[in-house]
Amino acid sequence: MTVHSARQIGLPCELASVTVGRHFVRDVLNDWELPRLVDDAQLATSELVANAVRHAGTDLVLTVSLDDEVVIAIEDSKPEIRHPVLAGPGSMAEGGRGLHIVAAVSSDWGITATGAGKAVWCALALPDNASPDAAMVPLRRGGQSSGVGGSGGPGPRPSLRTEDLGEQAGRAG
Repeated sequence: MTVHSARQIGLPCELASVTVGRHFVRDVLNDWELPRLVDDAQLATSELVANAVRHAGTDLVLTVSLDDEVVIAIEDSKPEIRHPVLAGPGSMAEGGRGLHIVAAVSSDWGITATGAGKAVWCALALPDNASPDAAMVPLRRGGQSSGVGGSGGPGPRPSLRTEDLGEQAGRAG
């Protein structure tokens, strides 16, 4: 894959890097005129950086690249690659949901060995320019059709269940 654009930032292994990384990704996507990806990208970045700070214990490099999709990668210097432990449905565990969240907002994710360690990454599909953002669709009152959905409105938004997240995470493994 030929990368059309890429930006990166070094991050220390501390919780404040979560916020710095999230803001970096927001700024890069806005520079690339991809504001529709910002929310999902920031959420995924927060989870990936927090996991790296918690589990790798090394300085990090956050890379955002753009080609046919946006890829966000967090590279650390710890070469050990362990199978991620994901919280099960109904689990009362305080952790283990980060990669479920990453899987839910991305089109793919994974772990790749690098020369000095590993990179945990996720990919976000580029938005379809023909589909307006929800905030851009004019809302209509009463029985007026909004042009979205086919029954006079967008209808109820499907809920996301923990079981769905597990299935999505399993496909990316």
